Amino acid sequence: MEKNFENMTGREYEYSRYINGHSEIALYVDTFEEVDTEYNKEVANEVIDILSLFEPKVIVIPK
Repeated sequence: MEKNFENMTGREYEYSRYINGHSEIALYVDTFEEVDTEYNKEVANEVIDILSLFEPKVIVIPK
């Protein structure tokens, strides 16, 4: 079984040159609305959503 992620996805990856840091949050919520509420609370407390800083890309996975 292939274990090289770059080969499996057909893409090259690299560490960010401009952003340093990583954090995760774990929440217990019952609904999607609660996810949105908790996310908005974090952003209001100056947490930065890194993915929102970049243009979205469409990834086509070959069959």
